[in-house]
Amino acid sequence: MKTLCFSLAKVIVFLLPVLWGCSTEEVAPSSLKRDANARIGASKKAIRITTTATGMLNEYTFVGTVQIEGAITATGTYVMPIAFKGQTYHCLVYITIPGHGTITVRENCSAVTMNGVWKVLAGTGHYAGLEGGGNLVMPDDIHEILTGGVTWH
Repeated sequence: MKTLCFSLAKVIVFLLPVLWGCSTEEVAPSSLKRDANARIGASKKAIRITTTATGMLNEYTFVGTVQIEGAITATGTYVMPIAFKGQTYHCLVYITIPGHGTITVRENCSAVTMNGVWKVLAGTGHYAGLEGGGNLVMPDDIHEILTGGVTWH
C-alpha cells in the first residue's frame, strides 16, 4: 500500500504543473491550418497530426491514439516518453500506423504557453524518407495538435 501511495504521489506531483500550465484558450483549427500553410514550402504538403492521450506506461511516458490528416491520412497509436528541463518539455513521439510503418517525431514545448515545435526524425515502411515539421499546441490536458508540412526525400 505504501508503494502504491508513493507512486501515486509521484504521478500527481508530476502532472500538477502540466495541468496548471495548460491554456484554457480555444484554438481555432482554421487559424492553425492557415498559419501552417503560410510556413510550408511549395514542395511540402500540409499535414495535421492530433494525438489523444489514453494513459501512461509510467510517470514519464504517455500512450494514446493518433489521427493524421492532409499529406498522410491514417490512424494509429503512439508512445511518448517525455523529459522536462527548465520550462521546456522534450518529447519523442513514436507513432505506429498498423500495416504501414512508423513515424518518429521530436517535440519541444513550452511548459508555460503549451506551444512548441515538432520535427520528423525518421520513418519506416510507407513513411521511409519522410521529412518535415511545424508548430504544435496543447489545447487541453489530453490532446496535442501538430500542424506543418511534410515531404519525402
